[in-house]
Formats: sequence, C-alpha cells, structure tokens
Amino acid sequence: MVPSLRAQFMIREIDASKIVDVPARDLCLAVGMDLASLDDPVAAIPLRQIAQVYEEAARRTGDDAIGLHVGEVSRTGIVDLVDYAMISRPTLAKAYEDLKPLISRLYPEGEMTLSVGDAVAVFSYRIDPGEADLNRHRCEAIMASVLTLARHAIGRDEPVISVAFQHARPKDVSEHLRIFRAPVQFGNLVNEMQFSARWLDAPLTTADANLCAVLDRHLSDLFDRIPSAESFSHYVRRHLLRSLRSGPINLSLFAKGLAISERTLQRRLEQEGTSLQKLIEESRHELSLTLLQRPQLSLVEISQRLGYATLASFSRAFRRWRGMSPAAHRKAQRPPP
Repeated sequence: MVPSLRAQFMIREIDASKIVDVPARDLCLAVGMDLASLDDPVAAIPLRQIAQVYEEAARRTGDDAIGLHVGEVSRTGIVDLVDYAMISRPTLAKAYEDLKPLISRLYPEGEMTLSVGDAVAVFSYRIDPGEADLNRHRCEAIMASVLTLARHAIGRDEPVISVAFQHARPKDVSEHLRIFRAPVQFGNLVNEMQFSARWLDAPLTTADANLCAVLDRHLSDLFDRIPSAESFSHYVRRHLLRSLRSGPINLSLFAKGLAISERTLQRRLEQEGTSLQKLIEESRHELSLTLLQRPQLSLVEISQRLGYATLASFSRAFRRWRGMSPAAHRKAQRPPP
C-alpha cells in the first residue's frame, strides 16, 4: 500500500501528457481503484493498481512506451507540489537532501537513493524483483520524469551516461534510446540512471527562495500526516549499502550503529523472513554492479571494498548472481566506441 497522493500525481501526469483520450480517473476506475480515497492525500491504495493504470493506458492507446512518453511530456509542465519544491531549490543536491524524508514516505515500496562517485552520480529506485515486469511502465515513467525535470531545472538538454531497468527488455527500445540518449540495460538489479555529478551542484535556473519557503510549509504538514511504512529490513539494507562502501561488515559495530543489540537485530530480521547475511549478499550484489561501472577501479579493489578476502571469492559470488565473471560483466556493459 502507498499514499493515495501517488495516484493523484499519476492522474495529473497522465492528463497533462494528453496521450490518452480518456480522463485518467476513468482509467483508475477501470482497474478497480477506490476513487473516494483519491480525495484524501494520506489514504492508502494498492501500488499494483497504479501499475495497472499504466497498463490500461498502454492497452487503450496501443503505445508500448506509454510510461516513457508520460514522463517525458508531463514534466515539461510541472504538475505536482514535490516537483515545484525540488526545482525551487538552489541545486539538485540540495533538493534531494531536503526532500529525501518525504520521498521515503511517498515511496515506501522501494528504495530510492542518490549516490555520488568520482565524477558520476547514480539515481536508483529498487523495487521487489518479482513485481518488476508488472511495474514496467510505472518505473519507466519515473525515470523519464526525473530526467526531464532535471534537464528543465539545470537549463541544459544533456544526455545521461547510462540507464538500467529491472524489468525484461521490451521488443522495441528505440524510444528508450531516443529519450535517454545513452546505453540502456534491462534485467538489472535496480532501476538506475547514471549521469554527470556536475548536474548536482549546477545552479538551477528555476531556483526561487520565496516559493521554496511557501512550499516547505505545505510539505511539512503533508509529511507529518503520511505514516512511515518502511520495514525494518529496508532500514537495515539502506545502512548496509552505506557501510559496505567502507569495508567489511563488523556485526557488533553495525548493530551498535543502529542502536540495537546483535540479538535484537537478528531476531527482527527473522520476523520479516530474512537475515543479515542475506541482506549483506543482496547489498554486495547491488553495490558490485555500481562499482564495476567505474573503470578506474580494478577487480581486486572492488572485491576488497565489498568485504571479500580474495578476488576469487568475489568472482564465485558474482557468478552465482549473474551467471558470468565480474570481468565478463564489465566488458559486456562497456558501451561501443
């Protein structure tokens, strides 16, 4: 379940795109969404119904890239409060820092993060892999809208470095290549977009301190009314991704950093059907895909950063995850000259 505010945003996006010839609320009704709940910004609705609205829109229009087109077109005319709050700030880095708590409340079903390497920034959105194909159009709309909004804010129509999606590759990817103007991968562990880190500190052409102050008062009230729905395992996993960048995980120190005992940490994860070792494995997998895209890092350095004693140990784990060696994966992901 997610806040119904998400459905309100989607309705405005679809209507603003003018791609579908029926009102978006009719699409919501067609998939069984409770329209009465849409008037309450803190009511909860099934995330699957939002995904099904995009599927219904694709069916009615025959547009197999409906998510991309909605994200590309709707954000040229900003349609929701959070978008305005983002672009009214001085930089994209400041926007993410300020709005991250609200974003976590609005997107409880996944992990939405922004990480920065040497010269590359990575925006990622990870959902349950089993739901990836159903959420294809919804996730493509998110990635396209984030890019469109960022380009609008920095005032430059720049291409990104690469894009990856969790869902399977569709038959036609020409629109993906046209919109992102970069290599596009499918069947990835996360939905992610890599772009120049310079974007984050570039002064936004849309910055407006007065508007920002007004919007923040509204957002503060909204944040207080939306309940937090993050699971404990998601909370632990977010901390693992940060901790792994500093080296191997020390269970005692890691639990101390969460302000709980080792026993409580293990018990609460067991209650959610997982374990710390499983979360470490998933986090290593996710982080390895990011590190392998940095050519300045050797495979030995990557294995050490992930906490493996030897390169051979890392290679065995990576073959288990992806069915190939880290070197083969890095070569396969390298864009053609």
